[in-house]
Amino acid sequence: MNLLFMQLPLIDHGYNYTAGNIPYAPALLCSFIRNAFPQNTCSYIPMSAANIMSSGMIVEYVIKKNPDIVSFSTYLWNAEVNLFIAQQLRERKKDLTIIFGGPEIQKDSFLFEEQRPVDFFVSGEGEWFYEQILSGRDISSETCFICGNRLITQNSSRAELSVATEPFTAGMIESSKDHSIFIEMTRGCPYACCYCNYSKNSRTVRERDFNTLLKAVEDAQKRDIRSIYILSPTFNSEKDFKDKLEALAGINKKVSLHTEIRADTVDSDTAAAIKRAGFESVETGLQTLTLTARRKIGRTGDPEDEIRGIKELCNAGISVKAGIIPGLPGDTKEGICAVIDRLTDEGLGDALEIYPLMVLPGTRMREMAAGEKIAYQTKPPYLFLHGPGFGKGAISEVYAYADQKTGVTSTVSRMPDFTKDQMAKPTAGSVPEIFKGFIRGMNIDASSDCENISDYIETNLFSLFLRNCSATELIEKWIEKVSRIQQGTLFHIIAYNDVPFDDRRITLLLRHLSTDNFHARLNVHTHERFRSKILIHQVTSSARRYWSMTENYETIIPVLRLADQDAVIISCAPPRVLVPEGLYDRHSGDLAIYADFPDMIAFESADERDRFNRETGAALKETAPHTRLLFIQDGIQHHMQSETRKE
Repeated sequence: MNLLFMQLPLIDHGYNYTAGNIPYAPALLCSFIRNAFPQNTCSYIPMSAANIMSSGMIVEYVIKKNPDIVSFSTYLWNAEVNLFIAQQLRERKKDLTIIFGGPEIQKDSFLFEEQRPVDFFVSGEGEWFYEQILSGRDISSETCFICGNRLITQNSSRAELSVATEPFTAGMIESSKDHSIFIEMTRGCPYACCYCNYSKNSRTVRERDFNTLLKAVEDAQKRDIRSIYILSPTFNSEKDFKDKLEALAGINKKVSLHTEIRADTVDSDTAAAIKRAGFESVETGLQTLTLTARRKIGRTGDPEDEIRGIKELCNAGISVKAGIIPGLPGDTKEGICAVIDRLTDEGLGDALEIYPLMVLPGTRMREMAAGEKIAYQTKPPYLFLHGPGFGKGAISEVYAYADQKTGVTSTVSRMPDFTKDQMAKPTAGSVPEIFKGFIRGMNIDASSDCENISDYIETNLFSLFLRNCSATELIEKWIEKVSRIQQGTLFHIIAYNDVPFDDRRITLLLRHLSTDNFHARLNVHTHERFRSKILIHQVTSSARRYWSMTENYETIIPVLRLADQDAVIISCAPPRVLVPEGLYDRHSGDLAIYADFPDMIAFESADERDRFNRETGAALKETAPHTRLLFIQDGIQHHMQSETRKE
């Protein structure tokens, strides 16, 4: 039997989450199958490919591999693209067994609204399911049918983590592009917060042997691994927590550790011990200070103790992300804004992280929604829209208030990749050769036809660089072309022209062509331009024109292509700039200010971009919490990291 696993990322216009999409669940299950059922062949799509390939390319990859079974790790951010790929595979390979597993597999998920091209939907732990199916056991007692879909729910006891081979220490998984890895140390959660389904899946807490983590840290120090994210909902819940910290401090010399903890039990001595063990950052869920809301959601503990613990962690030199959630039952917009006030007044503004309230399938929050008169999205990401205490538009107002209080913005977008090695020129009659694996962008004359544009799209984020783009109509033509491509790909369209375009016409066209899709739903609380799967940029060489466009455009994003005279006058409010090849050598000192604004600068030379990142440390800041841009997405990443242990 040949099994292939895949875990696809949450995509955005800047590849921000490719670092977070480590295929830990596929690697864990492959490790388990290879040990328990060595007569089978088992593999997963490599992270470097799964994070970049378009849906069409993934289909071709699977067909080439010719597996008997293909299994999708299914989360709210990839469920729809998984379905698209599954449909394509079903049409191409009739005898293929298709399996969906993961946190999204709940009876009230949108997946079960109609019959799907999936043989098995699996709710539960992957090791349990594959042990049953590969042993040929009868699982009919665990099966029900919903709209013709076969749902298998794990009702028997959970496996001990000793059964689940840890993939990093077993050499079964690579690190992400930022040299980080995940280590699963806990399954189950002792708490039962109404917005989370993790404890519903398993209230029994099972810990992996702590020596596994010690071995992982030792292995990481011998390899080029810079950080380890410990997957545990409450890493400090064990009685021997301080003993574990001492053991880590004794061996950890250079690996940064990260995890989730409860802050209400942290005092100064504990915070110092956490720092000595190598923890550079932790996440903690404050959620709200409103006591009525905390009671309704099942959040235990004294919030004042949590704030004291957060301060102790910060005082110890640990970066803390204290999550708050606007929209909770029993809370109000005024109440959550008071939490923002309290944290900023306490000097904890940098620790503030807003997580979106998602009314997830399988949670008590979903059951409460009707009684609480909560309006939410019925498809992923299931965001809360409005309800008692939070009228229409209130969530956006909370984000804006947080921006005002913390001094950082929530509406910054990433620049396209302008480097030459990411672009290809279309060749008549054939797909151009692949540059460095995949074509991620294309140079094209704006007036050309190129009717077969979809043939060139090999990545899930694609850029069109329109040369000689002299009229708004030319941009509109390309918007209409790419809007018809229905495979989940996001687009940058970059037009080169010093003369302003008709931004209002572009805005109306994008609005007219907008469809219901995950990306639009994800960004429902942000600026309208970021809800479109197409971002429009205009590159100008005139600084005067750039500032005029910035003031007058609603949708088009201006970019200033620097000249020598521009580089020396950059102020503390820097423009969004493109650095021509050769200019960085002459003006690296002037451009150093962009170390604090890495999402506002792009380079035509990949070598100069890499030099800038090395010399300023900007590469480390690209995913650092210096901006509230990723509030909504970061909440989803948190869900991914805490749930990725299941298939």
